[in-house]
Amino acid sequence: MATKRPPSLLRTFRQLAFVATLLGSFSLVSSVLFYNTALFTRGNILDFAPNDAFLSPDHTPIIAFVDFRGQKQLGTPESALGMGDAFAGQEVTIGYNPDNPRVFRVYAPLSFWGPGVLALLYGLVPFLGLSFLIAVTKQAPRIRAASGARAKDFAVKPIHLMRHKVPEDTSAPAVRRMR
Repeated sequence: MATKRPPSLLRTFRQLAFVATLLGSFSLVSSVLFYNTALFTRGNILDFAPNDAFLSPDHTPIIAFVDFRGQKQLGTPESALGMGDAFAGQEVTIGYNPDNPRVFRVYAPLSFWGPGVLALLYGLVPFLGLSFLIAVTKQAPRIRAASGARAKDFAVKPIHLMRHKVPEDTSAPAVRRMR
């Protein structure tokens, strides 16, 4: 029966990186699905609201646009990446969910695809790097022989090659005498 190795720090970090890769893949697939189902229109930046989200600019634009039903929508986009040089009154292209027009994104390459690609890279790069490190450092420990002895003298023989007697009748308990 094989013994289970204790988890190493590299393996633990690799597992965390794998989870981050899965989450990044999910985010990228979500972006692709949103892009495929979104309707695109033009909107105007009216003002900026403060934003404290991670990896987002300090201010999120407040955008007004008219959806396909002719209703005016006002809100902040899901992602404001790539909007660093935007100004009030600027006209931008947005993609919005036709079922819920309040869910929209500004159509800029970094804003639309950036969160998914970045999340995927944040998981994939460490996962591949740690997998490489584990593969490189995964070598069987060598027994260093004492002076005059050879390493093969320390080799362990498999149990099936050892000479021992196997009882023919396995129903009776094996009893050994001590001398």
